[in-house]
Amino acid sequence: MQRRLNNKFMKKVIISVIISIFVVFIIDISLYTFDINNLNKLFKKFNAPQYKWSYSIFAKHQYLNGVLNSDFRKPIHIKSKKSPIVIFGCSYAYGAHLESDENFGANLAKLTNRPVYNFGISGYSVQHFLALLENKDFSDIKNPEYVIYVYMYDHMRRMYSKFYNNCDKNSYFRYLYKNNDLVIDENKSPSLYIFRKLHCFLINFITRNPQYKQENMKIFSKYIEKANIIIKEKFPNSKFIIYVYEDDMNYDWELIEKMGIKIIKNPDLDKVRSMKLLDGHPSAEAWKYFTPIFIKEAGIN
Repeated sequence: MQRRLNNKFMKKVIISVIISIFVVFIIDISLYTFDINNLNKLFKKFNAPQYKWSYSIFAKHQYLNGVLNSDFRKPIHIKSKKSPIVIFGCSYAYGAHLESDENFGANLAKLTNRPVYNFGISGYSVQHFLALLENKDFSDIKNPEYVIYVYMYDHMRRMYSKFYNNCDKNSYFRYLYKNNDLVIDENKSPSLYIFRKLHCFLINFITRNPQYKQENMKIFSKYIEKANIIIKEKFPNSKFIIYVYEDDMNYDWELIEKMGIKIIKNPDLDKVRSMKLLDGHPSAEAWKYFTPIFIKEAGIN
């Protein structure tokens, strides 16, 4: 009799667990579908590519090799005898939606007559900058005089986040700050969409809240400190410059300036805001306007 009761109880528990899992997945899929539809409405407004519905709890992991083999811009003026300029950053550095002769690197090459190597890629941030410095072969770039990292306001968020955004089913390349060192995050655990959404919400809160400004800059400076050491080893005659194209949180860059790194900020934020494409990226006119100002501030001839 007791055994029958135990069996009935276990069956109820198993059925309850199965139903609970089913309900959780239904809720998770529904939330994902709702967010994807809203995101696609926004993208349609700006004529941007649409997200395809593809729910999964198993995120495709972005490996280091994917970063190293990104589709970078082709180098410019490589036959020039002047010392090269090397650029790192995200879509701002790359020149998203711009022709090959309209981006920051192209304007630098045109105005300085120097070879320019552009390693900016859309969606990248300071962790990709560090990964490239640590692992990519730069032996074909001879004695660069300037290494420029183009910073924009979203890099702090990307620095922390495990996903580029909550709708992205792929995990995002990042480092973890452990024991006073930066180590690549190799965690490939599956996660429900709601956990991705909560994670992204928390990261966004941390990087948009003035209360965390000092801590955010402290972690960011660890990346820059390590990058600076590698730059001195690989490009001993170069000057490291951080070009703060847009910083709506008004971070204190003194901590990084104390490392001997030059910080150049765009002087006219009203012009930064007005000279954008519909999706927020710098326009060709923006780079045409701001590049000569940057060159003067950097002392590049």
